[in-house]
Amino acid sequence: MTFLFRMRIQNLQQNYWLSIESFNFLDRVRSVVYLKYFMMVNFLLLRQIVEKMKGNTEKLQQEALILSQLKHPNIVQYYKTFESKRRLYFILSFIDGKTLQEYIDDFNIRFSENECIALIRQLVNVLSYLHSNRIIHRDIKPDNIIVDKNLNLTLIDFGLSYMTTQQITTHQNCGTLIYMAPEILMKKEYFKSVDIWSCGIIQYQLLKNRHPFWTNQNKEKYIKQMFQPQKVDFSGMSKYNFKFERAAISFFEKTAAFEPEARITAEQALLHPWITCQSSETQIMTSKEIFQAYKGIAIFTKFQKLIVFLQFVKQNSQNVIKAIVLPNTKRLFSKQKSPKKPKIIQIPTSSCLNSSHSSRDSSQKQKIKLPPIINSKKSPKGGVNSSPFTSHNKIINPMQTAIEFKKSHFKLK
Repeated sequence: MTFLFRMRIQNLQQNYWLSIESFNFLDRVRSVVYLKYFMMVNFLLLRQIVEKMKGNTEKLQQEALILSQLKHPNIVQYYKTFESKRRLYFILSFIDGKTLQEYIDDFNIRFSENECIALIRQLVNVLSYLHSNRIIHRDIKPDNIIVDKNLNLTLIDFGLSYMTTQQITTHQNCGTLIYMAPEILMKKEYFKSVDIWSCGIIQYQLLKNRHPFWTNQNKEKYIKQMFQPQKVDFSGMSKYNFKFERAAISFFEKTAAFEPEARITAEQALLHPWITCQSSETQIMTSKEIFQAYKGIAIFTKFQKLIVFLQFVKQNSQNVIKAIVLPNTKRLFSKQKSPKKPKIIQIPTSSCLNSSHSSRDSSQKQKIKLPPIINSKKSPKGGVNSSPFTSHNKIINPMQTAIEFKKSHFKLK
């Protein structure tokens, strides 16, 4: 907004019964009331006056509710809200400084590497606080960041902020176009990571004094361009002699990643080597990298189980193959290392039976082997096979049976 509204404090006190004595002004006579976009005023408290438009009342009340719950040194302090028939008044703390966009546009001012780190560290700290309180700002941009002469950063304008839960996402299209995450431009559901995207864009602007993707093209072309991952130009950074150049590139890639799940959280960003000024890069995994690592572990576990199974098969190959291939009637035989020896049948000889001089108990014995007992069922052709030696039927019992006959078993007359 470019409209500047002025009102004498005396009139403000008379019309809306605002107790001026409850606030400590430096100069009551010369103080005026500005819109929230013009904050270079002479008193300690900024009076924010917003025209009430149709459909905006609920949003403004939501902003007041969110601001009333926030207490952070890098967030504009909220005191009170009161309204008239046409206007809504926000009483917020006054910040003596300029917007970050004014610093970026001023080519005579260039932040050093340490100053960039200090500013982004404060911004990430604010985002970590907001996200831990289930609040998405949704309009992180240099115009909504005030920086004082000591490089203290203050985040303002929570008009598009949204309170959510861990399980719920939103798909409302809002924010400033060139700071919107790709999922917002594509009208997809989004979550806290949209603020992280904006943080990465601002980091790039501080380092190179230009937007990484916006090149003054028209709106439609820019939106179409952001539907696909874009290459970012990091050339020329070496001339600034950045000590943590690689860490700075890594921070941008992990905050301004095209896929939301490939971005780090605000808590993780606070531990990034570029923020902590560490030369050695600490391994910080995004949710996408964690999922890929878990998937890799699962695949490795399955592969490991397969190796163990193959080793087991190799060690027990013979038993396993016989158990799978052989029929049920033969599986029992595979356990026997060698067939048992047949029993010996002892029967009396004819000479022994005809001799009367020989003793019954001292008869000679003749050892013979009987054929194995076979199945007595019909032959495959339907007839009964009378010869046990020419049977084609399967052997039921491979054990050879023997019967012993002695001379004493017979009575001779």
